[in-house]
Amino acid sequence: MYVTRKHKTYKRIRILQDLPKEDLPRKIKYMDDEGRTPLMLACLHGDLCEVYQKFCHSEMDAVDDDGWSALMYAAHYGHADIVDFLIEKGVDRNLTTHSGLTAGQLAYFNSHYEIYQLIK
Repeated sequence: MYVTRKHKTYKRIRILQDLPKEDLPRKIKYMDDEGRTPLMLACLHGDLCEVYQKFCHSEMDAVDDDGWSALMYAAHYGHADIVDFLIEKGVDRNLTTHSGLTAGQLAYFNSHYEIYQLIK
């Protein structure tokens, strides 16, 4: 469960979490006001258990309004375990933000050199 800057986002994601698995679509198309999926938010907050749960129901290479993917959020915030999990599952390492940055560059610019090595 996450508390985001936007309480509306939190409320919508909580509703999705409370649904029984059989009621969930194969791929969740839900996005918050900034275009972030539940998987992206789980990566942003660094909770590997949530990432694992959301991964099965999300588009793994979806991007938000700024062109950020789940891998980019995990790399930017220094969540090496999540980056490792996403890479193992085959996410696209070469996606770029609307600013032209890759997940590896986001990790490097934020001094997460171990993550940069995982991604490159």
